[in-house]
Amino acid sequence: MFSRRHPTSGASACSSGQRRRARRASGNFTPLVSRLAAKHKMMVSHRRIPLSVINTASKAVTSSGTALTSEPAMSPPASTTVSDEYIREKLPLFQDSMLAGLRDVRLATQLQRSGFLPKELQIIANDYLSGIPPTHMLAVHASRSESNASSKTKVTLFPTHEIVLSAHCANLPKLPESSCPSVIPVVPLALPSPAMYPYLQNYLYTKNVTALENFLLPVSHAPTHVTGLMRRLLAVHGLWGNACALGVIDAPFYSMIERVWASLHQCLSAAHASTASA
Repeated sequence: MFSRRHPTSGASACSSGQRRRARRASGNFTPLVSRLAAKHKMMVSHRRIPLSVINTASKAVTSSGTALTSEPAMSPPASTTVSDEYIREKLPLFQDSMLAGLRDVRLATQLQRSGFLPKELQIIANDYLSGIPPTHMLAVHASRSESNASSKTKVTLFPTHEIVLSAHCANLPKLPESSCPSVIPVVPLALPSPAMYPYLQNYLYTKNVTALENFLLPVSHAPTHVTGLMRRLLAVHGLWGNACALGVIDAPFYSMIERVWASLHQCLSAAHASTASA
C-alpha cells in the first residue's frame, strides 16, 4: 500500500559514512574534546588579568556547608595591668636615659618668689634623643612637725619620672597628668628630711646599694668624731624616715639601713670610749 520514498537527485541528504568520508576528504575531522580544548585555550588567552583580588574570607564555607555571615566569637582580651614588681624589674633598662633626662632639664623661666607654687612648670630639655624628660616636678618641703611655723617653708624642686616613684612608693599621692611633654605638673611633697630626698630618689633610679652605703658610712681611715657620727646618724634616720613616709618597697634598702645604723652605733660607742679614756 505504501511505497518507499527515495530522495531525489537534488536533495542534500547523505549517509553517515558519506559524511565521515566528506570530513576526512576536507581535513576537518576534529574530535569533540579537541575542539572544546581549543575553544577554552582561546578564551583563556583573551581573559583580562584582574588588577586586584577581593578577599572573600569572611564568606568562607564551613565543613557543614553553611556560610559564615558574621565574625567568629573572640575571647575577651587579657588584663593589661602590669604589676609593680614587673616594672621594677624592667626599669634598669631605661636607667641611663631617665637619668640623662633629669640632668639635661631646666626651667624655661625663672621661678618667682611669690610664696605660691604654680600648678605647672614649663621645662626645656637639651637632648630629647638620648634622654627621657621628666614627667613631674616635686616641690619637696619639710613636714609641719619638722618645720618652724613662724618661718617661711623652704621648697626645693626635683624633676622626676612618675613611673619610678609609682613602682616603688606605696604611699605616693595620685599625681596629676601633664598637658604636654614640655609642661609638667608641680607636686608638693612633705617629707621628714627634705635634705636627704635626693639620695633616696637617686637610689630608686640606680638601685646601687653599695654606693649609698659607702656614702652613709665614714671612711675607714678617717678620724671619727662624736659630732660627725651624730650627723651621719641623723642623715640615716632622715633617709629612713623619707622612705617610710613614701612607703618605699625595697628589701635591700632597709637591710642596708640596718647595717649602717649598727655600724655607726659601734663607731659612736668606740668614740665615746676613747674620749673617756683620754
